[in-house]
Amino acid sequence: MRDEEQKAKKSKEEEERDVFAYFLKKLHTSAIDTPDNLKVGGSIESQKPPHPDILYTIGQRKTAFELFAACSPRTMREISEFKNKGTDAAIIQTSVHTAGKKLKDKFAITYVADCPIELLIYANFLIDPDEHVVDELKEIIQSRRTGQFSRIWFCGDDVYCIYTK
Repeated sequence: MRDEEQKAKKSKEEEERDVFAYFLKKLHTSAIDTPDNLKVGGSIESQKPPHPDILYTIGQRKTAFELFAACSPRTMREISEFKNKGTDAAIIQTSVHTAGKKLKDKFAITYVADCPIELLIYANFLIDPDEHVVDELKEIIQSRRTGQFSRIWFCGDDVYCIYTK
């Protein structure tokens, strides 16, 4: 692996840990009762496939999290191009539909973990209101088997638990 690829991989892992830490912060300040496995003070560890992205450990309790950005890779590239040109990225609109197929594919993946696995869908560059995104996600989830995921979360302006097995 070349140095640039190693840096990019490290950046991706750092970004995932940052997203997860943000999710925890939002969860602890939301109206949702925080599940015991997500209390404050745990450790956040990056993992590589076939394991889920994050392993969160608090005391003896472990929970793995697969992260999913609610924005298609194509849209992310377009946003990046606009940013590089100095254009305000906020003018770019997207919706969960652009990533719907990829999200459905996540449910078919077999992850390696010796603990419960949860899916964290997070908003990155979404302009749609959370309520609209959550409704769309619920439709997608109801139409599919959810694979190994014991819980599915959405983190946007607020945090929503949108599915529990």
